[in-house]
Amino acid sequence: MPVPIMILLLACAGADKGGASPSDSGDGGAGGAVDLVDDVPAGESRAGVITDEAALQGGISAEGRAGDLMLKNDRVQFVVQGLRDGNYYIGEAGGIIDADLVRPYGVPGRDMLDEHAPMATVARIVDAESVVVINDGLDGGAAIVRAEGPVVPLALIQGAVESDAIVPAVDARVETDYILEPDSWLLRIESRITWADGDQAIEPGDLALVAFEVGDIWRPGRGFDEDADAASSWVGMLSKENDLAIGLFPEGDAFSESPLQSVLEQVGQIIAGIQPATEVTAGDQVEFRRYFGVGPDLATIQAEWLARRGVPVDEIEGTVRTPDGDAVPGARVHLRDVDGGPVAVAVTGADGHFQAAVPEGSVHDLVATGRGDGRIWGVAPGAGWSGPYATDNVNRVSMDSLLAGSSGPWAARGYGVSAPVSWDGQPVELELTPPATLVITTDDHGPAFVAVEFAGDDPAAGQVEAADRRITPPRPDGHAAHGYLGSTLLQIPVEPGSYEVLVHRGLRYEPDAHAVEVGAGERVEIEASVQRAYETPGVLVADPHQHAAPSNDASATMEQRLLTTAAHGIDIHFGTDHDHVVDYRPLVEALGLSPWLASVVADEVSPPSRGHLNAYPLEEAPDEPNHGAVRWWTDWRELGDTEGLFAAIRGMMGDGGGIIQVNHPTSSGMVNAAGYNMSTGTVSADKWSDDFDAMELLNSDTHDDYFPYYLDMVARGLEPTPVGVSDVHGPDGPIGRNVTFIDLGTDDVRKFRDSDLVDAMAAHATVVSHGPFIDARIGGEWAPGRTVTGPVEVAVQVLGPSFVRVDSLEIWRDEQLVETLDVTGDPPLQLDTTVTLDPDTDAAYVFVATGAQGMDPVYPGRSPWAMTAALRVDGDGDGAWTPPKPPLTRD
Repeated sequence: MPVPIMILLLACAGADKGGASPSDSGDGGAGGAVDLVDDVPAGESRAGVITDEAALQGGISAEGRAGDLMLKNDRVQFVVQGLRDGNYYIGEAGGIIDADLVRPYGVPGRDMLDEHAPMATVARIVDAESVVVINDGLDGGAAIVRAEGPVVPLALIQGAVESDAIVPAVDARVETDYILEPDSWLLRIESRITWADGDQAIEPGDLALVAFEVGDIWRPGRGFDEDADAASSWVGMLSKENDLAIGLFPEGDAFSESPLQSVLEQVGQIIAGIQPATEVTAGDQVEFRRYFGVGPDLATIQAEWLARRGVPVDEIEGTVRTPDGDAVPGARVHLRDVDGGPVAVAVTGADGHFQAAVPEGSVHDLVATGRGDGRIWGVAPGAGWSGPYATDNVNRVSMDSLLAGSSGPWAARGYGVSAPVSWDGQPVELELTPPATLVITTDDHGPAFVAVEFAGDDPAAGQVEAADRRITPPRPDGHAAHGYLGSTLLQIPVEPGSYEVLVHRGLRYEPDAHAVEVGAGERVEIEASVQRAYETPGVLVADPHQHAAPSNDASATMEQRLLTTAAHGIDIHFGTDHDHVVDYRPLVEALGLSPWLASVVADEVSPPSRGHLNAYPLEEAPDEPNHGAVRWWTDWRELGDTEGLFAAIRGMMGDGGGIIQVNHPTSSGMVNAAGYNMSTGTVSADKWSDDFDAMELLNSDTHDDYFPYYLDMVARGLEPTPVGVSDVHGPDGPIGRNVTFIDLGTDDVRKFRDSDLVDAMAAHATVVSHGPFIDARIGGEWAPGRTVTGPVEVAVQVLGPSFVRVDSLEIWRDEQLVETLDVTGDPPLQLDTTVTLDPDTDAAYVFVATGAQGMDPVYPGRSPWAMTAALRVDGDGDGAWTPPKPPLTRD
């Protein structure tokens, strides 16, 4: 379900991603054109306008392009957006949009900084009118880029409530210098606010949107536990693969402890640094300085920050090895104070060595962790993640690596947690037990979801450090591991012990369970038998509402979303990211999933005050911001009302037309936005439009709230096609068990066409499912969604695998439950009957299957439920179907 408005607003507050043509960014350096493609020698830095996109690096957040500006030395590189209209929710130029280590050409980049945005005060950012090179670094000095422009209200907040007054404009300008010195991991940022408005207190600062999909937030004292109760001086993020760290540092000891800082820290995919409140009056100038760091681990950039401030330090180093003396690369080493609070975190190199510099006397002991987050993806080691707005060449490097991999070392996984070792001033030796490896394949070489559960106790049970969320990530849903098998084998590292391994492919297949016991270094191969429980001729399974990295509130990469979708047996993925039009189809091909998965280009248009709406099928408009998505947050004045919004959405669709889908109707949806009253049949004229084609009847396991509105709409002559969706945002959650069966005339995803989808949705040919499939036919032809003349006999079958047990089939006429049939058959065919529908007046019938038993072990604790689209029966034989209730009235 969608996040609350304030969370959405804050989580998007820095997102000014790239999209349009370069503009008037300039080069004010002394040396003319600067080569940004070749490596910069040690002891030097460079700044310049990007003219050759070969200088760019990739990653989930990569979005730089020609016309933007780059700062680079021999270690790190940053991209500042030039004067162009940006993507996401902020189009203003002058913020940092990419940050990464300098990597060899052809190696996938790891950028996980969506944007950094200087903030003059709350909800007011800078609309840069000038972004220029002040010094290109050819003189041997620091490379400097300057952005300058007026302060403007954050359009996202104004658009969310459709009011200019929510964030009044102020008269101020900001000049920001980005300064990269030679041999430095830190970008120094210096801003000067010139205030020309009335007297008030301001809290300047920085927002940085980051990719939680691929990284973990870390703070001194709190470590990786955002809920830990400890003050923090700075904030950083370490990638889940332990191959990149970023951090936002104050010039002094710590950022402000203002309420705004606390709110931002808890919002979501943001790291923030708020300066102390300052009283200003017209003519005042306020300066503030801070650092943005990039490094191989957090200890490296922390050490430089301490050195710049002249803080006395202890230099600590050591090695992580196995009991046999083998080096453990990619392990996290946590340096802790006497109370167990994290002081620093380092990552071991290929030789198992680590080092850190920490405030003198601050470290008591060290612990190594090599467990990982327990999520194993069906890609090659070192695979890169694509960005929705990275250049084609940059994304091609990432896509090529998905099955080919790239060089490491990468994060240690399955190694568990070491015993703590006190620091006595000497090099530290830490020990981790090597993992066992489960090698998973399926007998049909297809995708699958793998849940690895402890057969007994967690091997680390009773170990305090293993349960400390400040240093050790939690297990996925309490399991030892989750695996997402794609088109190749899946290797899951686990700690030595006994496990139950469950392999499944969603609602149409039988699961396969295996018990294994593994020792350190052992390799156990499992070929799972994933058998089809029943066939669905002419029918494919879809999930028309999913999210991944383009959405500001998602926590899965685009590749991960496709892998989870295929693993759960869904045939059609929909790229319904918030306010983006992104084509996932090249990634389906790159992952080798084409025989199993199709993808539809889509968009979730997400104005909070009017309700969220999906639009599909679409095509990207690469030269337009957000690839052509409706930008309601800037265009709300011109759009006017919901009819105007719908017209703009229709304008995104091609000549073949498309579908507008009302999402979660009574929760951030159009039904509650318009004040839909079933008793009076009234809706708000401003907030309602009848011009929609589909409506969610099942979203994230919820259907009770939506079902009555669907029946009421049908009774009033509306014909929304019902759909079931996961609305999934994270790696797991409701995906796989909230789906839509669609009669498309084919059950081969390779024959799927967008035009067939539009036709099937227009024919209302769907069954919404939270487990079972209701196969209802008239004369052998698909029945749900049709209009027929009565009397009519409907052949009804209820099908499901062994873990989906249905108890009853309900028959609803209009808005009344008129009959309930007991379902007593054994899976897969649990009911096979014929129902005669012979109303004396026109009526609409809906079949609903229910069950009380949970769908264990595949979807434990979740009860079966399914419904057909309404079957309209012309009972009076006049050749037309007349709704029993009057149409909606607009107030």
